[in-house]
Amino acid sequence: MRFYVSLILLFVTSGNLFAQEKKGEKITFEDHVKPIFRDHCFSCHNQNKKEGDLDLTNFTSLMQGGGSGAVIEPGAVGDSYLFALVNHDEEPAMPPEQPKIPAAKIELLSKWIDGGALENSASKAMVKKKKTFDFALTDPAVGKPSVMPLPAKLDLEPVLHSKRATGVTAMATSPWAPLAAIAGQKQVLLYDTKTRELKGILPFPEGTVTVLKFSRNGSLLLAGGGRGGSKGLVVVWNIKNGERIIEVGDELDSVLAADISSDQKLVALGGPQKMIRVYSTADNSLVYEIKKHTDWVTSMEFSPDGVLLCTGDRNGGVHVWEAFSGREYLTLKAHSKSITGISWRSDSNIVATTSEDASIRLWEMNNGSSIRNWTAHGGGSLAVEFTRDGRIVSSGRDRYAKIWDQAGKQLFAFPVFKDIAMGVTHCDESNTCFAGDWTGEIRHFNAADGKQLATITSNPLPLAQQLATAQAYAAKLATSSQQLTAVATADKKSVDALVAAIAANKKKMTDLAAMMAKLTPKMAADQKTLAASNQSLATLKTRVSALGVAIPEMKKAKVSADAATAKLATDAELKKIAAEITKVLAAKEAELAKKNTDMAALTKQIGALTATVKTDKANVAKYNAELAAAKQALAKAQPMLKPAQDKYAKSKSAADAGVASHQAAVAAVTRWQTAISFSKTYRELNQQIVVRNEELNQLAVSHFELVEKSEEAKKKMVTTRTTYDATKAKVDAKAAEVNGLQAKIAGLVQSTSNMKTEIANTTKVMQQTQASMTHLAGAKAKLEEAKAAAPNDADLIAALNSMAALIAKQTQKVTSYQTAIKSKTDTLTKMSTELAANQQKKTAAEKTIKELQVLMTMEQKQLTTATQAVEAATSIASQAEGKVKQKEAEIAKLKSDVAKLQGI
Repeated sequence: MRFYVSLILLFVTSGNLFAQEKKGEKITFEDHVKPIFRDHCFSCHNQNKKEGDLDLTNFTSLMQGGGSGAVIEPGAVGDSYLFALVNHDEEPAMPPEQPKIPAAKIELLSKWIDGGALENSASKAMVKKKKTFDFALTDPAVGKPSVMPLPAKLDLEPVLHSKRATGVTAMATSPWAPLAAIAGQKQVLLYDTKTRELKGILPFPEGTVTVLKFSRNGSLLLAGGGRGGSKGLVVVWNIKNGERIIEVGDELDSVLAADISSDQKLVALGGPQKMIRVYSTADNSLVYEIKKHTDWVTSMEFSPDGVLLCTGDRNGGVHVWEAFSGREYLTLKAHSKSITGISWRSDSNIVATTSEDASIRLWEMNNGSSIRNWTAHGGGSLAVEFTRDGRIVSSGRDRYAKIWDQAGKQLFAFPVFKDIAMGVTHCDESNTCFAGDWTGEIRHFNAADGKQLATITSNPLPLAQQLATAQAYAAKLATSSQQLTAVATADKKSVDALVAAIAANKKKMTDLAAMMAKLTPKMAADQKTLAASNQSLATLKTRVSALGVAIPEMKKAKVSADAATAKLATDAELKKIAAEITKVLAAKEAELAKKNTDMAALTKQIGALTATVKTDKANVAKYNAELAAAKQALAKAQPMLKPAQDKYAKSKSAADAGVASHQAAVAAVTRWQTAISFSKTYRELNQQIVVRNEELNQLAVSHFELVEKSEEAKKKMVTTRTTYDATKAKVDAKAAEVNGLQAKIAGLVQSTSNMKTEIANTTKVMQQTQASMTHLAGAKAKLEEAKAAAPNDADLIAALNSMAALIAKQTQKVTSYQTAIKSKTDTLTKMSTELAANQQKKTAAEKTIKELQVLMTMEQKQLTTATQAVEAATSIASQAEGKVKQKEAEIAKLKSDVAKLQGI
């Protein structure tokens, strides 16, 4: 719709909506173009002789086009194939083997096309077919794209959910992304081939999808199908945003086979009508048709290099065509029953076909020979597909999906299905296969070992049910998770208690060992010190005892010495001995006092050491008892730890699994809630886009009609102005005529007056001459009388001759004057007549001017009215254009909102 509006605006801004003849006449097929075709084209392009399947004798057949598709694009001469041929811009030049038709005719044909290709004067301009989406590539896309073609956030709300699944009618995988497309009921489901997560649902409300194909670069997804006996078509989606970007075909039955070329310029389709139709993706136009097949067209595929198109039918016929011309390249004859699958090898040199005759055949493209064939599925083979690395996957009525090498060796068969294996497809990015059967079961297999990975559905529940199921499951898992967590918590407490006890006992043992390590040497030292102290005490006691005996005796000795000295006062030696005895006694008494003090201190120390040693012995006994108890507790706890840890590991694993399951369930709830919210917003936005597009369509049509009215008003204004200008030109011409006549009359009046003066002057001179001649005649008579008197007088004779000559001369002058007067009188008469006639013309012209001025005043009013009508129509059209642009801006904003919602 946007393109349609833009095209209208382009028509408006280009200045002339419809090219016309200079006189404002519409250029039409009937009045202008058909005569050109009659002169140059009808001999080869008529109802009986349709060269190129093209009939130019009537408008309908011309617009239908020929075998190469449409030949006229209304409003776009540059896109019209017929004009390119006629103008010798392309081959074959038309008319064939003849000079180019005259330039004036080519120009007229160009104006007719650009003017909207009108059939007749009552027709309205045709609008060029809208260009839906410019996704054509310059070259075939056979290599890996720089960005993996994966979908952004898409709607997950099913179009339809049935009570039970139906047979799998179509499936395909992306060549460059982990993405699978599965046909459901009125919808196509996109799955991640690694996680099997549903990534999006693409609506196909037209009916059943019978064929799915990804483009060679993986950015597009094609679906063909419809309703049997009613309608068939092909649609193409943009994988990234899920936008439906093209629809082609209007079949009367469901499309059974379809594909898009690798350069994305062509879409081919076929079905029960036995026709192959190839469309241009640029504007949905039919490029060519092929009528070769004798039965339903059941399968087709473009070669990866984009050069060839291989097609097969229900009768076993297989043909290869040149992709862009439709010319037959090869016919592959071998299959005896319906063709059910066609797949090209990645190098485009080999094509595989499979059939209800149970075989798979490989064909080379040099001469179309069958290089390999083998029986693949008893009862009939239903699908075949080359993998990127050259393996072949297939499925069939024997209920198996299988993988082969190109020699026909079965690498392995996937587990058997319950019913007919209707389809299989291989994902090169994950090296996995999806296969489905008649019951609707879809399995996901590992293509490396053939083991089944999981199953998926083509009949997903509505989001509300998905959410309700997820919420119930999450609630159930929450209780279970809590119970498992409680058990794990209790088990952990037991383990922690054991670990703590073991650690405490080990620590206690370590601490006790450390304490014992410190206490033992201390106790030994204390015992040693005690023993030494006891020994010192014994020594002290012995000395004290000796001193106790010696000192009294020494005191006695001192008394005796003092007494002796007293008696022998002068005896120096005796005094010396007495002094020595006194000194020794004092020393011994001091020593005794010191020894007593030391003995008291040592006794006290021994008492303390004895108490310490006793305490040390008690502590050693205590520590040994505690150490023994700790060892016993450790020996009891250690065997219990491993079972407790194992029990906790199991309960924790179960709890973790429960928590993970619950978190996954909560995540699923969140996912479905998000999906529902997204779906609601996404659908609301897209519904608004649909509504805005409908409004835009109405506005565009209204704008188009208003532009037409504006152009009609302009035409009317031009016609009115032309009429006014013509009348004004007549007035100006008459005014010029009056001015000319006035000048001419003035000239004639002056000329008449001058002529009358000339006649009067000439008459006066003539009269004067005639009067002089009377006198000359008298003089001559006198001379003749004189001559008569003197006949031989020479002087008299000479005078008479001169007089006669003068009179003759004057007579001639009079005659001349008379002639001149007559001539001037005649001229004066003519001038008078002409003057009267011009005066009459002037009077008539002045009358005409007055009449024309009245008419011009009326036409001026009409022109003013027409100009005002143009201004009003242009203003209204401009306002309508503004509304169109505003609506386009609204749609652009909504699409931007959708893109933001999708995270694009």
